[in-house]
Amino acid sequence: MVTHIPTIQTTNIANEYNPFIPPQLDNPYPIYARARKEAPVFYSPMLNLWIVTRYDDVSHILKDPTHFYSAHNFDPASPLPSSVLEVVRKVYPNIFNLVVSDPPKHERLRGLLTQAFNLEKELRPRQQSRNWEIAHELVDTFVQDGRADLVQQFTLLLPSMMMSVMTGLPHEGIKTVLQTCDNIAKLLWEQNPLEKQLEYAHSIVALQEYLTAQFEERRTEPRHDILTDLIAARLHGEKPLEIPEAVNLITTMLFAIYENIPKGLSNTLMLLLRHPEYLQAIRENPTLADNAIEEAIRVEPSVQGLIRTTRQAVEVGGVTIPAESRLQIMLGSANHDESHFPDPDRFDIYRDSQQKHLAFGTGIHRCVGIPLTHALGRISIQVLLERLPNLRLQPDTVFEFEPNLIFRVLKRLPVEWDVPAVVS
Repeated sequence: MVTHIPTIQTTNIANEYNPFIPPQLDNPYPIYARARKEAPVFYSPMLNLWIVTRYDDVSHILKDPTHFYSAHNFDPASPLPSSVLEVVRKVYPNIFNLVVSDPPKHERLRGLLTQAFNLEKELRPRQQSRNWEIAHELVDTFVQDGRADLVQQFTLLLPSMMMSVMTGLPHEGIKTVLQTCDNIAKLLWEQNPLEKQLEYAHSIVALQEYLTAQFEERRTEPRHDILTDLIAARLHGEKPLEIPEAVNLITTMLFAIYENIPKGLSNTLMLLLRHPEYLQAIRENPTLADNAIEEAIRVEPSVQGLIRTTRQAVEVGGVTIPAESRLQIMLGSANHDESHFPDPDRFDIYRDSQQKHLAFGTGIHRCVGIPLTHALGRISIQVLLERLPNLRLQPDTVFEFEPNLIFRVLKRLPVEWDVPAVVS
């Protein structure tokens, strides 16, 4: 790994780039646009990362694990203090084993995870029905209030309650798991004091101990859930998952679901609420919901950029990048690339080219949770429109985002509506 700062001439963009503070934190897309024109591949001395901004370069890198590998995808944005590393060393290695693996290991892990989901087929109708019930139950808690924060009261809670059904973990256990997922993201990609970093590290160790116990229980007492199916999954010619592998794989899945779906839901609802004409169009024609979700994911992807590492010196966008250098390939910028999306900053639920976007990645690491993302998006939009008449943003709403290197995290989504009459 390259730990020194290359002696290269940095551009104005490189010196100005700072995704942690306004105005880039509030709206990163203008500086992405400048980078695509002025320096589509540049080195950020602050982040010790090469930033790749054009669609074609991003797509190429995602499809080329031979030259751009994944082992350092989840390295921290800044070196962790020794006291924090001492705690982290207690966890199983390769905690995000699926997303930091390359062929051939990747095929085995993804195949076993896919088989576990396939074994769940008989539960899917019940799962879908329960997801609708959960959405209505959440709305029941605030429907008579006339106002709510949809981030804290809906989008964060819907996936967590859904995952309790899917995994078989008790709801209190899932809450702990998901809080730890947040802690992982904060430890890796946010700037926090040592006390907080140690707290986050200890919570990761506790999570692995908890999940290990859950898998051990299912070895002796199988259940109808994904944890049991992961232990039972078999691929011809491949060994089954060991407990540490299963713990890391389910952690990866839960982390991906919780860190992506709530943020994606929040961003989708934010965009629709900023365009009430589209909300009305979906009320009149619910089949537009899928188009709206896909376009929202393009315009405001929950994952702004992924990390890859060069195996050898390689040229990207006319720039030679040294071997063992880390790159952040900017999905958020690629999705706004003018060469692929006319008027790219415009949110348009009638756009006919949404499927080209890279928010879900491409190649061997393309997201396995796309159907779940769409299903929960449809449920959320339809339930909220059905239950909250004249749903709208609260006056003078200001959108604030968490300072995170990887994720686009909306803090709050304050809304109001006309309180429906209570039927006696």
